[in-house]
Amino acid sequence: MKPLLELRDVSKNFDGVLAIADLSFGVPKNVVKAIIGPNGAGKTTLINMITGMIRPSSGEIVFNGRAITNLKPHVISALGIARTFQAVELFENMTVTENVMVGCHVRSHKGIVSSALRLPGVGREEAEIGKRAIEYLKFVGIEQYKDRMAGTVPFGVQRLVEMARAGASQPELLLLDEPAAGLNEAETRKASQLIRQICEDRVTVVLVEHDMKMVMAISDEILVIDYGRKIAEGTPDAVKSDPQVIEAYLGKRRPHA
Repeated sequence: MKPLLELRDVSKNFDGVLAIADLSFGVPKNVVKAIIGPNGAGKTTLINMITGMIRPSSGEIVFNGRAITNLKPHVISALGIARTFQAVELFENMTVTENVMVGCHVRSHKGIVSSALRLPGVGREEAEIGKRAIEYLKFVGIEQYKDRMAGTVPFGVQRLVEMARAGASQPELLLLDEPAAGLNEAETRKASQLIRQICEDRVTVVLVEHDMKMVMAISDEILVIDYGRKIAEGTPDAVKSDPQVIEAYLGKRRPHA
């Protein structure tokens, strides 16, 4: 079976600095695949390339059998790829529900511009989108914050709002960039449970995360990169005992770290 997402010899060069080097890997459907590596390994660059925010210097990115290498972010999103960000990116002056509704608009018939202009037929669809947004807030367990301004809710709740908004776009592939960053232990456990639930709902998840306890607990596969190159790939048990992975995380090649 062909992978849902495939990177073929992808490289990214920033002004002579090679951030990603000839990287190839696939992500099967309906799995949680973690991408890990030391700071500066190129993990967020990888997510930015998959979502079209930056373009590879060379190589090809394929989603559902279609090359998406040079497509714009909104086109890639409409094809079924959603993401969250390392730093929370919410509309702080909109309510929690309104933020999630933004994700719903990716799949709406009228679109967000029509909604803003109040074109005919929008009212009915907006009401349906509002109901769907509430359902996603229930799913992540934060319905009680639905009428609060997003900028006023606790940080852990903001992370869950982002996850609900991404899920509201009904993606086939969800990219999570450090979803546990800034969370306490209880919030991290809740986020882990949600990620597994999302996968069980037939959404493929690519997870970039530094919390190794979380990664090992919820991942089906792990890809390890260092200096933009793949150094290991496989099951959590296989990866954690790989000598190159141990070397990268012990910092033997980073004496100043």
